[in-house]
Amino acid sequence: MYQKIILDTFLGSEFDVIVTAGGNPRFKASTNSNTGNVHFMNMVPSDKVLKMADIAIHHGGQNTTVQCIENEVPAIIFPGKHFERYFNAEKASEIGCALNPSIYNFNKEFLLKMCTKIIKDNTFKQNLKIYSAKIKSLGGAAKAADFILNY
Repeated sequence: MYQKIILDTFLGSEFDVIVTAGGNPRFKASTNSNTGNVHFMNMVPSDKVLKMADIAIHHGGQNTTVQCIENEVPAIIFPGKHFERYFNAEKASEIGCALNPSIYNFNKEFLLKMCTKIIKDNTFKQNLKIYSAKIKSLGGAAKAADFILNY
């Protein structure tokens, strides 16, 4: 269903789209829809890809949520019923770095409208700049490891 909606929404649009399922084995069998500007891939180096992205649509996992904020990439998050993902989506939305719509909004009209709006909305860009700086000021993985090892 998601693959069909993504193709219906973005194929032939102004957007270049990369879709990944993070190694999900069921997704690998369905990657034959690489056409035009929409590319289905099993895995991508998200830390590198996000640095080049204008917007991310994702499920609210911890890594992607933080990477989006750190790289100042606005997001539309569809977390499903997983508490961690829902919590991340709610918090990112509360600070103005992402949208957290209902799964019922995963449709062509909503996605096109929101992608266009978010990319043009300076509020998202300003909030992302603030929170990206906050994340970067905390010292990253090296500081976390140092804290744990020297606790």
